[in-house]
Amino acid sequence: MKSLIYLLVIVLLFASCAGENTEPADEVVSPVTEIGEPSWQQIYSDYFADGLYQGVHDIQTAEHTAADRGMFINIGSDMPPYRNDRNPPLTDDDGTVFVALSCVGSIFRYGLGGEVDGEVVTFIQQGFEYDVEVKIEAGSNILYRNGTALTMDAAPFHKGRTLYFPIAAVADALGHYTWFNERTNELQISYTAVEIYVWNENRDSSAEGLRYAIFQCRDNERDLSEVFAGGVSDFDEIEKQFDRVPPGLIGLTPLYRIAGHKIQYEDAQAIEYRLIDSFGYVVGVRRRLIDELPLIIQGTGGFSDEWFSMQLLALGESGLKETGSHTYRFMYLRENRQPMMLRIEVMPDGSGVLHFALCDGEINDWGGELIEVTQKSLSTTQVNEFLELLEAVGFREIPLSEDTGYYMLGGAWWVIEGVRDGGYHLIERQSPEEGSDVYRIGELFVELWGGDINLY
Repeated sequence: MKSLIYLLVIVLLFASCAGENTEPADEVVSPVTEIGEPSWQQIYSDYFADGLYQGVHDIQTAEHTAADRGMFINIGSDMPPYRNDRNPPLTDDDGTVFVALSCVGSIFRYGLGGEVDGEVVTFIQQGFEYDVEVKIEAGSNILYRNGTALTMDAAPFHKGRTLYFPIAAVADALGHYTWFNERTNELQISYTAVEIYVWNENRDSSAEGLRYAIFQCRDNERDLSEVFAGGVSDFDEIEKQFDRVPPGLIGLTPLYRIAGHKIQYEDAQAIEYRLIDSFGYVVGVRRRLIDELPLIIQGTGGFSDEWFSMQLLALGESGLKETGSHTYRFMYLRENRQPMMLRIEVMPDGSGVLHFALCDGEINDWGGELIEVTQKSLSTTQVNEFLELLEAVGFREIPLSEDTGYYMLGGAWWVIEGVRDGGYHLIERQSPEEGSDVYRIGELFVELWGGDINLY
């Protein structure tokens, strides 16, 4: 009933676009121009049931088609594409996007209510734990969110009898996620009503340690102490609260550690299926590592540094740069396969020790346990063979990365490090060409180990 009241408020207070009188006034408060081919569009992100692929379809500019029922659908925005030729979105010289107040019902479909009192417009976003009230006024760039004043980049203005307001500022204040693609003039808006957390308190990852919590979604990352305090051991207790969830998307946040405390894949699937049964869709899963992550790889880029470091930590490794010892390391990361590491320590007498480590899968909320750690001795002859190859290919002069001019889907990541005489060198490649200098180094690592490893 509450949702129906909100919908009625929208219908009564925000008249339809078609009936709007758009005759321009003599003066326009803000200089604006019409956006070419404006549209609020929908992004589909398909999360396949086997968990092996997560991708994004092309943004659709008009009619969108239903996705195959055999896959989970992550919807970045569950509203239909917004396009209105009578009152199109407008933009100013700074790129701020404005929409007509009369069209707000076509853009926000997430339990939004409101009222208009003269030049003051109040939006009320229904929430799971609390409502959010946002007030704006024509001619003022001050926005009030639950009574707190915030400054917008631009003020609402009249064009004829139509009131236009900056959509991104209002949407952000209401708790909606917005993203504008300047290249395509597209603005995506979505509202996640709740976040459902799942984690495992048991080091052995047994199902008895599973815990769940549900909260209203917020912009900033929720403090873990609050999450853990709200945890329950029976998902039925979470499901009982679903009737209080307002219209919007559903967020699922698995919490995980580098070692242990995993959520078994079958348990994760069961949770997602229950969400589908209740809501008909699952919004993008946002996995969150709760361990502190020291960056033992640095220089490949923010996300890559974190990802590579996380895999090495799970493999039982630490930073080479700080050791100062004569050491070389090769980490081989095959897509959706077991991370592997080979490390050669050169001893003072010229001999060496070759260390090997293997995990059962990529480090995430359901996998990444260390399953094999072994080592073997290398003769002086074997170590010299390796060092001579590094000298021949000019290891220290090989650049960190290589611009191939294209992006490769799939393949394997190669990370090769070396420390000698206090100097450190790092190389990363994606499936280097067979016979290349980088490939030859990785190949010799494997040959010295003697294992059956298929490089690509």
